[in-house]
Parts: sequence; C-alpha cells; structure tokens
Amino acid sequence: SEKLSFVLPVALGHTGRPGSDLERMKLLFDSLSGRIDKHDVGAFLVITRPQDLEVVSSCISSTDFGDVTSVISENSICPELASDPDTFHEFPTRNKGWYRQQLLKLGAARHLTGDFYMTLDSDVVFTQPFCARDLISNGRSIVNTQTHSDFKRLFTDQMADDSTSVRMWRDL
Repeated sequence: SEKLSFVLPVALGHTGRPGSDLERMKLLFDSLSGRIDKHDVGAFLVITRPQDLEVVSSCISSTDFGDVTSVISENSICPELASDPDTFHEFPTRNKGWYRQQLLKLGAARHLTGDFYMTLDSDVVFTQPFCARDLISNGRSIVNTQTHSDFKRLFTDQMADDSTSVRMWRDL
C-alpha cells in the first residue's frame, strides 16, 4: 500500500505573524495522534530555521511521531534562504514567512522517498481519523480545490476576495 509523508515548515518567531509555531505545532501533533496509523506514514519532515533546530527537535521527540519525524534546516531544503532574502508578503498582513513556506514545501520533494506528501501548516488540527488510502487512490493523490464560493462561506467578504486573489493564476 502507498504511504503518505508530511511536510511541516516551522518558525519560532520574527516572521510578522504573532506568536510562535511551537505551541501550534504541538497541537497539530496531538491532533494527529490516534487519527493516522504510523504504518501509513512514510516520513514526517519538519523544516525550520537553523537557529530553531534544537528547540523544535526537542519538542518533536516528545510526540507520538518522534520516531518517524526528521527535523531539517530550511537551508538544506533551499540554500538561497541562508542569505535571508526579502520574502515579505502582504497577505493577510505583512509577513516574512508565506513565500518561504511555499518554497520549502515544494523543495521538500527532493528530500522524501515516497511519491505522496501532504504539506501542513502549524495551525492545522486533524479532527477525523484517516489513512493513506483515503488520500491516495489507484496511484494518484486526491486533490482539494477551493473556490471563491468556498471562501465566501468561510470568511468575511473582504477576506474571501483577498484569499481568492492570492490563489488565482494570473498572467504575468
């Protein structure tokens, strides 16, 4: 059977987003426990900044997934980030992390051996049990596509418009 891997970028502050991903990440791991069988997990890759490696690694080791999780420096995934380039993004508020996360999530593919991985954010909370076959069917991944009407149902009108605008393909 196919296995599913996970990729989670984590930053412990100074991104423009309030707080630290550490507490949110703990909630994510707690919510994952008991909702997926570890035998369905190919790998769990946590990507963080070099200065956060020790703290993040220590936190991960105390989770139920510590034995299948690797913590790696973002510079190993995307060496260009070592020079701390301007990666600011204005949505939903000015922040340094959104573009970096997208680069790291894409670059992680080179560091995983399985064919399928789910990208996560530290504020994801799993609420239902699932297994790899719920997300992989006949050797293909199942993809979720969100529409403007989905955002209108979930957010205020302005946030729905903003969410749609950053996710829509634009000719450059």
